[in-house]
Amino acid sequence: MVTTDRQSGNPYMSGKLLYCIDPLNERYLIAYDLQEIDSEEGAPKQYTYLTEVFDHRPSLHEVAEVIYRPYNDLCDDRVLRGFSYTTLEETPVTRHVWLDETNQRNFLGEFTFAKLFDGVNLPTIIKMGLSEDEAYYYQVSTLNQYKHFILSALGHIKQCLSECWTAKQAVDLTPYTLDSNGTEENEAVS
Repeated sequence: MVTTDRQSGNPYMSGKLLYCIDPLNERYLIAYDLQEIDSEEGAPKQYTYLTEVFDHRPSLHEVAEVIYRPYNDLCDDRVLRGFSYTTLEETPVTRHVWLDETNQRNFLGEFTFAKLFDGVNLPTIIKMGLSEDEAYYYQVSTLNQYKHFILSALGHIKQCLSECWTAKQAVDLTPYTLDSNGTEENEAVS
């Protein structure tokens, strides 16, 4: 597989976004992540898009993997950087929280430990902020404070995943189907 940089133009060929570009060497090109460019009224539609070249006829699974990659990347970024939390302090502080997989496991593990052992590990500190410049160290002293934080973080993750799944379900996969000659739809990508 070879990925290229974002291109512009109209990637459709006979209404398809997956087509054979070299039948002798079984090379296929897929155009995806189309974003329409504003153009003059009546002018043909133009897009920016990504392409990927396969050195074989891609399977349905490979096609779906490529098409959905931008959606998954956006979802991952929103989970990682998009969670904003307001503390339950006398003077509340709102900061983003870095939710990488390590922090997710650590937060949930520490909360579970606190819940199982009546908060013996409390107080604890949660570092908030996406950079050292905006760092804030939130002291969690009660199980209810930690529960509020965990439920907020899990709600954020659930919302990001739901939005991603909805966006992926709205993708029209028809232009990515081929027949045995590599030109017409006969199969569906799931």
